[in-house]
Amino acid sequence: MVEGFGIEDFPYAFVWNKSVPPKVNFLVWCILHEKLNTIDNLHIRGVDIYNSCILCGDDTESHDHVFLHCKVAHKIWSMIFPTSCWSWVVPGNMKMLACNWQHKHFSASGNFIWSLIPAAVVYTIWLERNKRIFEPNHTFKTEADLGMEVRSSILAWADAANRSVHINHASTVLNTSDAIFI
Repeated sequence: MVEGFGIEDFPYAFVWNKSVPPKVNFLVWCILHEKLNTIDNLHIRGVDIYNSCILCGDDTESHDHVFLHCKVAHKIWSMIFPTSCWSWVVPGNMKMLACNWQHKHFSASGNFIWSLIPAAVVYTIWLERNKRIFEPNHTFKTEADLGMEVRSSILAWADAANRSVHINHASTVLNTSDAIFI
């Protein structure tokens, strides 16, 4: 760390994507700095509550668990990636994901879409997590519904940025994820 200049090699482009809404960029920034009020952080601050992931119920809630290692999060990430000839190894933590996310093997629109994926995934997961905790009448969404929300966010952000992704919205959102990388 360089004194007064923040984190060395900070993944600036990963966090501050001009095509992503500012509140989502800030969420990504908070995740990378581990500043969200996940249950493990609340315990550190002296709040004594039961620590279990609201999404899967299988593990303790932390930044890395909620956004990467939770079985619900893993299914959402898996739904977004191309289904043919791809295999994804889940990174150990969000900082590793951010530092290694850059990819330039697609078309121009595919690379643009690729840059939106992490923000859309973490934003969708965080919204669902908070609704499950704070809205008592919320009907839990399935992984398929959450995957659809991620794809819809990506396409909405691309449209707001006036970026043509050369795809049919219906085929992208309702069919396989391979279509978004054409």
